[in-house]
Amino acid sequence: NIPAPDWQVVSAPAITNQGLTCYFTVSRSEFRVWNGEVGTKGSYFDRRASANQRGFEAGFPRSTPGQTTVALSSDPVEPQIFNGVASKFFVSMDYQLNILWENPTFSTVMAEGRVSPDDERVYYAEQNGIMYSALTSDGTLNWEVPIGSFTYSEFSLSPDGDYLFYGDTLGNVVAWK
Repeated sequence: NIPAPDWQVVSAPAITNQGLTCYFTVSRSEFRVWNGEVGTKGSYFDRRASANQRGFEAGFPRSTPGQTTVALSSDPVEPQIFNGVASKFFVSMDYQLNILWENPTFSTVMAEGRVSPDDERVYYAEQNGIMYSALTSDGTLNWEVPIGSFTYSEFSLSPDGDYLFYGDTLGNVVAWK
């Protein structure tokens, strides 16, 4: 018998590397990755992750997880990873989940971040209605804009990266340039 894991998956997986790499946000403000290898037993996802990141304080209560699927840069094998954590940070990690940078937030990030088509910027929104644009290289903020109301839903980025679209709790759909 395989013992039950001591964590729970809380988001949809982000899959890359032709289906061989799988990133998850799991309970306790933790991230896990499975890096498979073609044609080997390592190409199967099992209970043991290739790497995990537990370097974040838990939210309140302590079991509070990050809320969203991780956002990935366009590199299919070694992507840069972005996500909000329960301790009120938006973070960037390398493909093995080593922390590259952290930006503090005032409230929880409830929507998956979006990476620009050129991989130079990442956009994210806090639950309290503040939208951010940061450089993927070091987290430096390009801008921070209050968008008017609480944000719980996902948002979209146009294919050219010029527009952000989001829906708010007032029933509005907004486009930002």
